[in-house]
Amino acid sequence: MPFVSPTRMTAGFTQEPSFRPFGQIGVPNPAFYAQQFDDFTAYDVTGYTVTASGNGAAAQIAGAGGVVQLTTNSSTPLVDDIASVQCKAACMGLVNGYKALFAACFQVADITNPAFLLGLIQTTATPFTVTDGIYFSKASGSTNILFNHAISSVITSTTIPVATSGLAANTYLSVAVVKNQKNELEVYVGEPLVGQVLDQNRASMPVSMVARLAPAVITTAVLNPTLALQSGTASSKTMNVDYVYAATER
Repeated sequence: MPFVSPTRMTAGFTQEPSFRPFGQIGVPNPAFYAQQFDDFTAYDVTGYTVTASGNGAAAQIAGAGGVVQLTTNSSTPLVDDIASVQCKAACMGLVNGYKALFAACFQVADITNPAFLLGLIQTTATPFTVTDGIYFSKASGSTNILFNHAISSVITSTTIPVATSGLAANTYLSVAVVKNQKNELEVYVGEPLVGQVLDQNRASMPVSMVARLAPAVITTAVLNPTLALQSGTASSKTMNVDYVYAATER
């Protein structure tokens, strides 16, 4: 990768117009977006609500960049055992005409049997029963990822086949959705969205838009960043998550 000097803005920078207070100094307005980001380098479980069957858990494990691992119950495991992580309270709203983003980087050891979910949904102890949200999911027995928009338990789904998503065992994959100002949902998948710049010459599957949905109505429920795993078979399953990010324009 060629060496690139950092850009230096000695007077700072801001996204605010000059007539607002934050337009007078060289720092961005920190309240412009409501944001929740966790790279899991210093994972604090007390900041989350963990729902898990039996001895299932969500715990930090050794891994470059910080990793949290969701593990389903290993003692007399059942098909429907789950492990899920949510914030203590719902904190993200999808506002008409305002931008929003959800992104996560994850991997699973078994790409066929378990079900998983990553996205913004209602606060719940049963994350695989979604009433409202925008989220990625995979059903047990399938290797295709779905992108879903749910409003009052009516769910619209778009299939992202494994050939497009690049889902592979023990291999990190990034998923992201952007709600633009037209309320369209732009769906992205590909190799991990991390610091190194990956392009078509250095990545087998660079992150790219794979779908755009234009729902007639967007859910107005306050949503919760959610990571969830379901066993799918009577054995324990794992999902590693490198980071999760959610942001909504105020």
